[in-house]
Amino acid sequence: WVVAQCRDTPWMAPHQGRRLWDHFAGHRPQVALDIGTHLGVSAAYMATGMRSLGIDGRVITVDSGQNVARDTIDGWADLWARCGVADMIDVVLIADSNYAWWLARKLEGSLMESGDGFHALYDFVYLDGAKVLGIDAAAALLAVELLRPGGWLVMDDLDWCYDDVSEMLSTPVTSYPEGGAFRFSDDERLSSHVRLVHDLVLRRCLLVGITQEDDAC
Repeated sequence: WVVAQCRDTPWMAPHQGRRLWDHFAGHRPQVALDIGTHLGVSAAYMATGMRSLGIDGRVITVDSGQNVARDTIDGWADLWARCGVADMIDVVLIADSNYAWWLARKLEGSLMESGDGFHALYDFVYLDGAKVLGIDAAAALLAVELLRPGGWLVMDDLDWCYDDVSEMLSTPVTSYPEGGAFRFSDDERLSSHVRLVHDLVLRRCLLVGITQEDDAC
């Protein structure tokens, strides 16, 4: 039924939702972090997977509180209610400029609260955000630190690049609080930032197991 409820809402396709569902069936995460709520579909698939599989879990979904529209928030609530999982999803609308900063503060808080040990927070992290090298490299490293033993980080859109969406190219990608902005060079526009995070940051800098399937890794 979740496929029927999400059919008219982009951007997660049913086969991607099924991949999450199958992962949850095999690994049974109890706390999942969804970075990049967007239209709420990924959180819906995660939560319905948990409920259908009898997992007593939560999905924490994170998005910007600076520019999300009221009708978008209402759309999340409606979708999750139709899927019967609104009670399993916690929404975090961050005040920060990006989710990497939020993750840094979560890690800092976990280190401070743990005393002589470390309190990891998540069994599963799904990163589907800005697809900008600087933000997602920091976010991936911080997310791995917040994973419990055996936890998984999944990054969507492994080979997506900004040239695929030409309407976004006129938008500044990094702005100063005082004004002014950077724009992508041709190399940045034509390259996959998520792929670079995978190849140059995670694979080379961390001793972690990495698998790759289609557009996720």
